[in-house]
Amino acid sequence: MLHTGLYEELVKLDKAHNLLSKLSEKCRAAAAGEDFDQIAALESEIDEAAAHLWGITDKELKAIQKALADTLKSKRSKTAQSSAQKDEDE
Repeated sequence: MLHTGLYEELVKLDKAHNLLSKLSEKCRAAAAGEDFDQIAALESEIDEAAAHLWGITDKELKAIQKALADTLKSKRSKTAQSSAQKDEDE
């Protein structure tokens, strides 16, 4: 019986990995075509599929997404400040 449970778990993981692979391929195609709306939609699907695969709750996923958004916002701000400082120095 242990083998049956293991097999079912492997099938489940294989399906999840296949879904992530297909979504990733679609995202790359959307990026090549500069379809930013499609990229955002696919990234959301990828996030949800990965969260499901790794057992991340919706609340945890939202916290991760917020932390990432905050980090990107901070980096953009620092880049803009650095660029402005270079302009002043020249």
